[in-house]
Amino acid sequence: MQTTQPRTVALAEEMLQVLPSAGWRRCLSLAREYHDPGKKVNRNIIGAYGISHEQFILSIASAYIRHNFTDYDSRVNARVLGYRVPELQECARRAVQPQVNHYLNQWRELP
Repeated sequence: MQTTQPRTVALAEEMLQVLPSAGWRRCLSLAREYHDPGKKVNRNIIGAYGISHEQFILSIASAYIRHNFTDYDSRVNARVLGYRVPELQECARRAVQPQVNHYLNQWRELP
């Protein structure tokens, strides 16, 4: 059985406040994915990027949605004449943004 660090549980609880319809299990899974037990967490990262804690949580959730509920990865990994094209990342991100927003809006609603 996996032991969950208190800071991971705290992040999951904060995520659940921002994304109430995402559910406890999903928020805990997201928090576990974000918090690497061997990595020192710097809470000042939020201030360093000039974003609020809510925006930080939404960015974690957006990345999760993008990689798990859209075809973002296949779009980014597409190749032209056998070469990976770095510009595809931004194009892929824009293409899947409506889907990401759809999930975020659903998760932000009260159950």
